[in-house]
Amino acid sequence: MNRSLPSPTSGPAVASYIALCLFVAVVALLVLGAVGGSLTAPIVGLRVALGLRSS
Repeated sequence: MNRSLPSPTSGPAVASYIALCLFVAVVALLVLGAVGGSLTAPIVGLRVALGLRSS
């Protein structure tokens, strides 16, 4: 199991945690897309947010 993630004991807690992550990712994509004004900005922003690429 991944130790960096919290380990809630109930199913609804896991679902809400995943939903929160998805919501934050979508908002980040929308904001970065609006600010960047290019098609690649949301992808680069998502990679930075996930730690796949250093800013």
